[in-house]
Amino acid sequence: MTVVGGLAAGIAALMLPVWWAIATVVSAALLFGLWLKWMFAHHVWLAAAAPLSATAIALFAGTAWNYFVEGREKRRITQIFGRYVSKTVFEQLQANPSLAKLGGTRREMSVLFSDIRGFTAASEKATPESVVAQLNEYFNEMVRVLHAHNGTLDKFVGDMVMGLFGAPVDDPRHAENAVNCAREMVKALARLNARWRAEGRHPLDIGIGVNSGEMIAGNIGAEAIMSYTVIGDAVNLASRLESLNKDFHTRIIISDATRAQLTRTDDITPLGDVKVKGRTQAVAIFEVHASFAETDR
Repeated sequence: MTVVGGLAAGIAALMLPVWWAIATVVSAALLFGLWLKWMFAHHVWLAAAAPLSATAIALFAGTAWNYFVEGREKRRITQIFGRYVSKTVFEQLQANPSLAKLGGTRREMSVLFSDIRGFTAASEKATPESVVAQLNEYFNEMVRVLHAHNGTLDKFVGDMVMGLFGAPVDDPRHAENAVNCAREMVKALARLNARWRAEGRHPLDIGIGVNSGEMIAGNIGAEAIMSYTVIGDAVNLASRLESLNKDFHTRIIISDATRAQLTRTDDITPLGDVKVKGRTQAVAIFEVHASFAETDR
């Protein structure tokens, strides 16, 4: 009884959430006590101290192991992704940390680059405090939109936002979510501009590039400092597409690889084939139209 009780309590502590394990083992101990009482009433005396002590020790040890060793991976996920992913994705990572596959995996996913147009010139006429305040308002709204479409914030680079779709959790609708996010980013900025104009502040404009394809996602960097990001030719192309908005006087440009995965194409028009830096073959690109009524191009 001592061996069986200890093993059962230890397995319960390792396999179940903490409170479920405690409730299960305490319930089993109470049932064991009732059984001992019944046996005693039938003139059979059994030692209770050793089995119950083994059960308590095993429960404590299993719970401690679960927290300090097994729970460490969940806390690591919390630290890395807590501020970068949407609530839905974060809950999936907490429930199953192995979904993140830390260390680098090859994924089929989409990446979005969004950059502010003319911000440097506008910031030269404003105080540093107002520039930072306006940037923070802009970033807060863009990250909110990104998370609303199951995107993951990769990083801010100056006034650029880099978002991932399909990592760290797989998303079969990564291209659809990325393009819908781009549409909503443009609309959200229009709402911000309307308020900024009313406050006498300079409005902003953005250019967005989206590409889909195979990329390597994972923790990249040094042992002391690392970040979860993606690398690959498909990532570089998305950055090039974002830059092309200046040449085509557009706001959202996507690749043919992204367009092929979309269900909604009524607001998409072809821009032709272009050669981008780092590629020998021309790439078919498309403009996604999004309402931006509050400002002029």
